[in-house]
Amino acid sequence: MGRSLCAAQEYLGGIYQEPSFLKDIRERAAKTDVPINVSPDEARFLQFLIVAHEVKTIVEIGTHFGYSALSMATALPANGQLYTCEKDPKRAAVAREHFAQHKDGAKIQLLEGDALESLSKQALPFIDMVFIDANKSGYTDYYEWAVTHVRPGGIIVLDNTFLMGTVYGETLPPHIKPKLVSKMQALNEHIANDSRVYACTLATQEGLTIAIKN
Repeated sequence: MGRSLCAAQEYLGGIYQEPSFLKDIRERAAKTDVPINVSPDEARFLQFLIVAHEVKTIVEIGTHFGYSALSMATALPANGQLYTCEKDPKRAAVAREHFAQHKDGAKIQLLEGDALESLSKQALPFIDMVFIDANKSGYTDYYEWAVTHVRPGGIIVLDNTFLMGTVYGETLPPHIKPKLVSKMQALNEHIANDSRVYACTLATQEGLTIAIKN
């Protein structure tokens, strides 16, 4: 199944071209010690959700170099707004650089520091969508914040909910502790049975969970 999924992603990558400015960010991140961002097909799916649900306001938890933020910003309307949270000052500086280089970066406001603390200080408008892609140990708290603050009918998306396959039995990498695996498994089960939302998980390479608030 793993090979089939990779082949499918390669095939789709040949049809849906990744914009050059996003490719540049992804390649820059790949040269660092934390080479992470959503995949191009996941980025396109996020854009699809934004357009299909007429999303105008997004909160992103976990900016990194700004790949997903810029991906989503390009799909927002001209009056759309995206608030993105990044705790690491070096990554925040790189993300700001990327935002300044693209016209849709004007739709993005970067909040530096602890995500939930930063968000608590903002007078946020009606939130249509929350995208969570940050430290996995904080996912439960981020999800609960999202359910509380997103509007009814709003979307919550969580990336990496397969936790590198460890939630369904893949070999545990050295940097992932068994306690974190148990925590992610519990969160996945909680979301699947949470009466406040209607949820599903797409079997992308890393797992992408989507919940719509009732």
